[in-house]
Amino acid sequence: MSRRILIGVVIADCHIDFQCEILRGIITQAFKSNCDIAVIAPLHDFSVSSVHKNAEKTIFDLILSDSIDGIIYDRNTFHNEDICRHIDDLCRRSEKPVMLLDHNDHKSFETTSVDDREAFETITDHLINVHGYKRIYCLTGPKNTFSGEERLAGYRSSMKRHGIAVGADWCQYGDFWTEAPKKLAKRIL
Repeated sequence: MSRRILIGVVIADCHIDFQCEILRGIITQAFKSNCDIAVIAPLHDFSVSSVHKNAEKTIFDLILSDSIDGIIYDRNTFHNEDICRHIDDLCRRSEKPVMLLDHNDHKSFETTSVDDREAFETITDHLINVHGYKRIYCLTGPKNTFSGEERLAGYRSSMKRHGIAVGADWCQYGDFWTEAPKKLAKRIL
């Protein structure tokens, strides 16, 4: 009997509903493809200092395991460039196929992305065409992330197509979580 392919999924913030849904999709597709999944996830995303940070960082050494055949890497969930460089280095050293999720162009790895541009354009079109709104605020993801920039581009495209000038304070980069919407809501109110 041949061994099933084992895919390592490198991801942080697994407690967030959005990340859980991504993992659910990956696991479902892997099982349909007769593959197994090993989730390599730290307790935190390395955005804050911790006495345990260096010890927890060793979990990523699993990337080098001979048992893992390929890597799906959600680089956007790690909010510290040093840890991203460390994981990038391990992935390169592993010489395994690596696929990034929703990432801007990366010099070493392929990437796959959700079409957030079309979704935000459709949402903005709906608000204009169905509800007649003209002053529409856009809260997108972190600056310079693929999803964040695509969402903003979709919003701007719809607004431009409808001849609506976007106010200087109508667009804001966010964090894909709860703090940015709270700040924007307070500012609007």
